Amino acid sequence: MVLEFKKGLSTHEVLIYSSKARRHKQIYPYLRYGLIIGDEAKVPGKFFTHNEGLDFCVAASSFKQNRLHEIMAKLLKAEIEESRKLEKITFGKLECHSFRNAIVLEEGTGKVV
Repeated sequence: MVLEFKKGLSTHEVLIYSSKARRHKQIYPYLRYGLIIGDEAKVPGKFFTHNEGLDFCVAASSFKQNRLHEIMAKLLKAEIEESRKLEKITFGKLECHSFRNAIVLEEGTGKVV
């Protein structure tokens, strides 16, 4: 798993890190790659517009410190599980009969939508 930590997020950074993620995944298809943004209260729209290779993004300032630890622990655990599934699929140890991407919304208020 790769975590990139940024203060803010520009369109250029979304494009660059998305491209880096895609290239790394060509070698390691089970790699999970994401951004943690420190000074953003929400994941900006440009992330959704320009992202092609990143698996997740967290706007850290939208969560209280204790909630952020909980969110990050849950996220890292889930991403490790996804990586392990992808690794098994890559090496023929697990068959896949359907696939989909999902968007999980966690609000800074503590509600999960």
